[in-house]
Amino acid sequence: MADDVDRANDLTEDTRTVEINTISRILAKTNLSGECVECGEDIEPKRRLAMPSAVRCMVCQEASEMHVRLYRH
Repeated sequence: MADDVDRANDLTEDTRTVEINTISRILAKTNLSGECVECGEDIEPKRRLAMPSAVRCMVCQEASEMHVRLYRH
């Protein structure tokens, strides 16, 4: 059981590291231009105000989160 928990923790940590590195690279490339990194459309002003670090529009963010939920297990 402990091995399963350790593997799950390692996977979670690895996933977070990859996500952080990806977002960091994206932010460096986009220079916080306000464009979605997925579709290239402008990120909604309300979203930018609520979450200045957002790199995806709501539609693309929701799709990304759905993908993570579906393929995480």
